[in-house]
Amino acid sequence: MLAVSVDPAALGAVEQLLWVVDRAQPGDAVSVDSVHLVTRVLALAPEQQAFL
Repeated sequence: MLAVSVDPAALGAVEQLLWVVDRAQPGDAVSVDSVHLVTRVLALAPEQQAFL
């Protein structure tokens, strides 16, 4: 399992999340079954919440 935390103050600046496989060899493969995004947004205006 891979978990990543993002500073809420930088939320708007996050555009990509990269996973670097540094020991990969030609012909290796990675399979991703699912991606689950969990957010906690406590104090955003409705127009900002709609952005998520």
